[in-house]
Amino acid sequence: MRKLFGIFCLAMLLCVFNSCTRSEEKTVEKTAKEFYLSYQNMDFNEIVEYCTPLMTERMRSIESGLTPESRKMQLEKLKSFSMTVETVEFNADTTAAVATCSFVQSNTKEKFTDKMELQKISGVWKISEF
Repeated sequence: MRKLFGIFCLAMLLCVFNSCTRSEEKTVEKTAKEFYLSYQNMDFNEIVEYCTPLMTERMRSIESGLTPESRKMQLEKLKSFSMTVETVEFNADTTAAVATCSFVQSNTKEKFTDKMELQKISGVWKISEF
């Protein structure tokens, strides 16, 4: 009877942990997708809402280096890609994650994958590397 109770408790703990992890995974996916949508629209004011402080500096640097012509060219190129989060992996204490994303070009169907690194800061997932 004790063994059965122990197995039951372990199963319950695994279910609770899996549920929390899946919730975190969905939140990471949402952050990655919203970040990319903002990036795709070159909306730097919104982009930085999804970034760590260091990544915010990088995004502001990119923004300041864009001329109107290069911005238009980048915008056209970015608009031709769609992004899907394929996998999310967490570190041991779920304070950092890596989202593996696939990007598909709409005209040529060219596909490539890349990773986004995220950190959990004050309970909110932020992009730390892209």
